[in-house]
Amino acid sequence: MNALSLGFILTLCHLVVSGPLGLEKGPKLNTVEENEKVINYLVRFGYVKKERTYTNDQVKEGLKKLQNFFRLPVTGVADDATLELIKKPRCSVPDVMTNHTKFVIGSAGFTKKTITYTFGRYSPKVSNAAVDADVQLALGMWAKDSGLTFTKVNSNADILLDFMPRQHNDAYPFDGPSGVLAHAFYPSTPESGDVHFDEEEDWKIMTAPSTGTDFYSVAVHELGHSLGLAHSPVAAAVMYPTYKYIDKTHGLNYDDKLGIYTIYVLGGKP
Repeated sequence: MNALSLGFILTLCHLVVSGPLGLEKGPKLNTVEENEKVINYLVRFGYVKKERTYTNDQVKEGLKKLQNFFRLPVTGVADDATLELIKKPRCSVPDVMTNHTKFVIGSAGFTKKTITYTFGRYSPKVSNAAVDADVQLALGMWAKDSGLTFTKVNSNADILLDFMPRQHNDAYPFDGPSGVLAHAFYPSTPESGDVHFDEEEDWKIMTAPSTGTDFYSVAVHELGHSLGLAHSPVAAAVMYPTYKYIDKTHGLNYDDKLGIYTIYVLGGKP
């Protein structure tokens, strides 16, 4: 698997469509802007293959896949619930289409039990010490059910974490505040486990839900990708695609625990 399967950020400058695309919303049509956002989302996150034109059936099938993954009513129409979903901030790793109703393995894991990590670029919005503490805590959560040990080093780490600008030389640019928040790379890619955070987000170190984006909540999710997990359709799971505040005292969801245990203890493969 190459890095294209992760952090796939796509901008469609010109959308050429054939027919009304089944993007109707009740008795009225969606706006052109809404339709473009829907198709961009479907393509960016793996529900529709990138094409020059899109048929009504292609978009309907993509919408059905999206709605099925997120446990929405499967209508094949960009209804209000679907439009609300695509507005939510989320991880930019594509959603893997499977028949699973629980955790999804995206990649083989690291082949060793001691994994090193380091931080490259920090953010002026949050203290370095607080970021380090949150990363250590997040890795500790994944360590409990995987048997892994994580060690911070100064260089040549297995996992490199960075706050990055929109354009950051990995072909997957960020999109500014909100939208996509971060992306990570599976162990099997050349970027092996690296994590990039969008530096333009309103990063905060939180102890309760608040405005802004909680660093820990994003970090614990992205590090799950770094270790080989794909997105889970379980809404309570850390590996659910859209952003939510994650209480540091609650630990991982059972779905996350089962996923990481399957990779590193049972030797599960994608």
